[in-house]
Amino acid sequence: MNTTAITKKISLVIVVLMVLIMAISSPASASPPEQIHFNVVAGLGGYPGTWSSSGLVASSGSATFDPFVTGWDPELGMPATVHDTFTLTDEHGSINFKGQGKSAIVTDENGNPVPGYRLTWVVISGTGNYADLHGQGKGYAWLDFINGTFPINMIGQAHYDPQ
Repeated sequence: MNTTAITKKISLVIVVLMVLIMAISSPASASPPEQIHFNVVAGLGGYPGTWSSSGLVASSGSATFDPFVTGWDPELGMPATVHDTFTLTDEHGSINFKGQGKSAIVTDENGNPVPGYRLTWVVISGTGNYADLHGQGKGYAWLDFINGTFPINMIGQAHYDPQ
């Protein structure tokens, strides 16, 4: 056997061993994404509120907000954009979100068109049982002047990192 043939066989063995090592030592993957749905009710002006959820996280608790607004939508007579960092807390821990909404006509819980916001949101961190939670999604919110609240409906996908 010549040296070229021996070199090719050794190279093939090395490649096969590397593939086997990579397959055996591959890191654990995150859990598959699952649907998650949050219903949050804030007081107008960013006052504390409550929340409930279903899907990957099924719980309820208290909510705190830190909103700021930019621009003005003269057609709807309200701020054009709302930016918010908010925290949902229950007995298992807390979930910290970052969200943004653009003014729009949305549908309230009764199916009526009302001024509100179309939202995007992302989980930025968590504590306790939610420390390894990651998620993002979309939603909508509206101004409920009758009850003095700001209902927020968030739907998306989330997963937990492996332990």
